[in-house]
Amino acid sequence: MSLLHRAGRPGRWLWMRRRRRRYPWWPQWDRADEIRRQRRRSRAELVADPLDTSAEPASRSAGREPASWLRRRLAPSNPRGLAVALTTATAAAVLFASILGNLGRGGTLPSLTSTHASPSLAGGSQIPTDPSRLATDLEIVTAKLGRSIEAWKADGGTVTWPPPNPLVLHALTQQRIYGALAEDPRLLRQVLRHLPPDLRVQARANAVAGAALLSLASPSSHATTLRTRVPLPADLLLSYFRHAQWRFGVAWQVLAAINFVESRFGRVVSASSAGAQGPMQFISSTWKAYGLEGNVHDPHDAILGAANYLHASGAPGDYPGALLHYNPSRAYVRAVTLYARQMMRDPRNFYAYYNWQVFVLTPSGLKQLTGPGS
Repeated sequence: MSLLHRAGRPGRWLWMRRRRRRYPWWPQWDRADEIRRQRRRSRAELVADPLDTSAEPASRSAGREPASWLRRRLAPSNPRGLAVALTTATAAAVLFASILGNLGRGGTLPSLTSTHASPSLAGGSQIPTDPSRLATDLEIVTAKLGRSIEAWKADGGTVTWPPPNPLVLHALTQQRIYGALAEDPRLLRQVLRHLPPDLRVQARANAVAGAALLSLASPSSHATTLRTRVPLPADLLLSYFRHAQWRFGVAWQVLAAINFVESRFGRVVSASSAGAQGPMQFISSTWKAYGLEGNVHDPHDAILGAANYLHASGAPGDYPGALLHYNPSRAYVRAVTLYARQMMRDPRNFYAYYNWQVFVLTPSGLKQLTGPGS
């Protein structure tokens, strides 16, 4: 009897492989082995991160090219069709500074009341340079921010404006700490060692996203002329993101991350020097093609237009490729992906980012345009 039929005997699998190569018509081709492979593929697809820009997705076995392979080869061939114009120094400066809002480790933090402040951040003190102390401050302010967000939602305040002042101060403090970590990779590594595992993941993602945007930034003397306004209520914006997700299949967290990066959820209303307009920063040619005949300055229309454009560019099947069409910068794609992933991990992060403020990078340093102290 062939070893192929003698279950449990040594050498069975070696003989099976040889038999397959020699007799491709062999019945059933070991059905049990094929079932195991299918189960492994199914499990991989269930846990695969749709926004992963580094790991090869499980869909490769199904005959589709992996996102990482597409990302390496993709080169936008129509620059005029880009939905975002961030090639100028002014736009890049605002992009970075509005996300980080960092006055440097030697800058001052907002004055917090003793009820809501962590010990070393109260009274407008400087950001500490000691990694252990900075990690403690970040852990405390993140916990307080989370509790403030829960209370804000429970009171129904997310459907109105403005947010509670303590929540805004906690978010601003968190924003500046992450800005300091984004500017100093060595400090980031040291601080991460002192953080609990869950916060370590969040801190690394926010700092790396900020560092990616930092690579796009350069000072501009015209940044201080930007016009700003208060954003729409958080839950109203969230309903727009969810509607766009329902209509085009693009994850609402991705749309929120783009809105966050481009205009701080609509706070920045000035057009870029390249002519990009609206809360999602469309240029006229792209808006004409994908704007669904809406108003580029209307948040609901702009979010739908962005979802339409991303869907036409490959989302949700290939988020990295779609984002590269939206903006041909790998740093931009990395930042948007990381912010979106944090909102997927914990929806409260949407409300935290919603309360981050706008800063602009000028030749003389950072200038705050919105929020407490502006």
